[in-house]
Formats: sequence, structure tokens, C-alpha cells
Amino acid sequence: MTNQPRQESRIMTWNLKAILLPICILWSSFVPLAWGQEDSQGLPWNQLTPEEQTVLTPFQQQWADMPPARQHRLQHGAHRFKNMTPTEQQRARKRFNQWKALPLEKQERIRQRFKTFRQLPLHKRQAIQKKRKWFRELPQERRQELRKRWKNLPPQRREQIRKRMGKPRPRPKHSRPNRPRR
Repeated sequence: MTNQPRQESRIMTWNLKAILLPICILWSSFVPLAWGQEDSQGLPWNQLTPEEQTVLTPFQQQWADMPPARQHRLQHGAHRFKNMTPTEQQRARKRFNQWKALPLEKQERIRQRFKTFRQLPLHKRQAIQKKRKWFRELPQERRQELRKRWKNLPPQRREQIRKRMGKPRPRPKHSRPNRPRR
């Protein structure tokens, strides 16, 4: 008699599995189609609002060839731009024009630094942001003075400071031929 509740429990478990398994299989086959639709399909230019089209005009020619994820990021940025004050919009335009004026190699280096930053643990990112905020709040003259002092330091001293701060050494801009040491 003690085996009967155990058998009933096993039967119920098998029945539950028999019912839930097909449901889970069907669910898993349809859900990605519904959720992935937005990500896998591009956003037609004519579905953007007139304000978004105005902001995104520089991208209109290549819009249809862009990956859908980039289209959605740009649309989000255009929406943010629309909600900015005129002063913020002017600053954003200025920064975008500065970005476009950068050589492609420098743009790529900046992208890589940003990617590296995003991969840091949260506490390190916050520490860097705190230091950056501190530096940005200094008077312009003081920032220029600190930059000049940094550039005038011997490379060995800069390396010591980087190690002390826990930062990796930046890659050299140009490769140098190996020279024999004396």
C-alpha cells in the first residue's frame, strides 16, 4: 500500500511531462519568430517619423543596406535628439561633426577603447567615471596644465603611473623595428 502513492506520483509526473513537453516545444518554436521579428527585419525609411527622418538624413542613402540592429539604434538616437533642448542639440551636432572629421583609424581606436571600457567590471567603470567627472569639473586652465605635465613626463614615469593606476599600457601608434639592446 505504501507503493501506491509513489506509483501515482510517477504516473502524474509522466502525464505532466507528456503534456508540458509538447507545449514547451511548440512555444520555443514560435516565440523566437515573434520576438526576433523586430530584430531580424529592417526598418523601412518611410516608417520613420518626419522628425526622425530629418535627424537621420545623413544615413538615408545607406539606410536600406544597414543591419537592422543599427537602424534601431539610430532611430533611438534620433528619438533622444528630438527630446533635447536646442542647446543640447547644437552640442550633439557639433560632436557628431567632430566625430565625422576624425580619421577612420582614430574612430576605430575610440570604438575599441569604448568596447574595452564596457567590458570592465561595474566597480572599475564607476571609478573611471568618477575620475573623469573630477577632471572635467576642474577649471580649463588646470586641465590644460595637467595634460601638459602628463605629456612632458618621461615614458618610463608614465608607465609607472599607469601600472600604479592598474591601467594596461596603450598600444604604440606605429610599430618600431626591433633594435638590439646594448
